[in-house]
Amino acid sequence: MGIFRQVYDSEGQARYLSANSSDTAFTITAGRQAQPASPENFFDLMGHRGARLSFFGTGADNSTFDYKVWLVRRSVKGSAFTAVELVLLGNGTATLSASVGVDGDVVDDSERMADTLTWSKVSATTIENALGDASDVRSPADNTPAELIINCGGAAGIIVEFNMTGATSGNCLIERI
Repeated sequence: MGIFRQVYDSEGQARYLSANSSDTAFTITAGRQAQPASPENFFDLMGHRGARLSFFGTGADNSTFDYKVWLVRRSVKGSAFTAVELVLLGNGTATLSASVGVDGDVVDDSERMADTLTWSKVSATTIENALGDASDVRSPADNTPAELIINCGGAAGIIVEFNMTGATSGNCLIERI
């Protein structure tokens, strides 16, 4: 599976990955690369400044997974996108809670919401710092969903990468803000 898949939901929370990630290592590297013909796992911000992410997954209560959030900047030559630049915005850990989703909903009742998040912003994102860092974490640790709110500083979109460190699988709900 490549690192680019277009996610187009424009209103409300959308499931980031159609099937949860069970990856056990991070594989994306920062830098420039050719614009793929069919982007996978790319969440288009559609001109919005940022995104709100609520993590969930499968596994036992209090099991964890790590995540990274990558900014995607596009190069334009004429009227075509020719390349992308991947910049690590930050990383953290999600801890699953006893709280589960709703049968038949975007997060099903077999999946647990994360109620605890950590977030470490990478200092190399100077454009985002210059525009004002609006990144924030709500991490209640009380079986209610935690959320990460990020300022993407004008990037075209983001990619979220997962690494299972105890949970069976991980994913997130994502929403433009």
